[in-house]
Amino acid sequence: MYRETDVPAQEKRPSIQSELKWTANSKESCLAEYTVTFKNVGKTSIDLGSPTLKVWVTDQPKLNGQAEYLDPHALITNSPQFEQKLTNEEFANHYPPDVGDTVTMTTIVKRNPGRILMFAVDFPQRDPGAAHFLDYRWGYACDEPLTESVSKKKRPLAPQHWDTPGTRLSRGFHQSIVLRNASAFMIEEIGGPARI
Repeated sequence: MYRETDVPAQEKRPSIQSELKWTANSKESCLAEYTVTFKNVGKTSIDLGSPTLKVWVTDQPKLNGQAEYLDPHALITNSPQFEQKLTNEEFANHYPPDVGDTVTMTTIVKRNPGRILMFAVDFPQRDPGAAHFLDYRWGYACDEPLTESVSKKKRPLAPQHWDTPGTRLSRGFHQSIVLRNASAFMIEEIGGPARI
């Protein structure tokens, strides 16, 4: 017998967790390791389309007071620096309940103190009319905030380059992420209600 109370159990419920880590610093560049775990924690299967990695580069926001909210949406108003379609070799197309994948995507970044990089993975569902799921992380390029000593120097441009994704989970840069801790990441449904 079908009851109205069964409806919430049919909702798609992914858990998306991520971390951003900077490694291999050299005189000119560093590596950004963006690790994302997508797991179905609901009771119904999730069918995905092709996820897309997107990277934005922006200036350090100007602080007008003692503290201000850093709105991630304000950082991604322009077109991304680059986009990379992912395949089912990274994230699968079909996720039964309690099944997930962890993927590390690596980019080489030119050192550019004070510039902020926003990394995001957009997970569309196979149904074109269904909501997307979005994960994002951001940080200073090569973990180098703008200081007074470097602000007087001319900063180079910061082109990005896509490298081969791996399949390992790195230790956290901003926060340490584990699957059982859902408080340290953000999930947003584009065109639907936000989920935390």
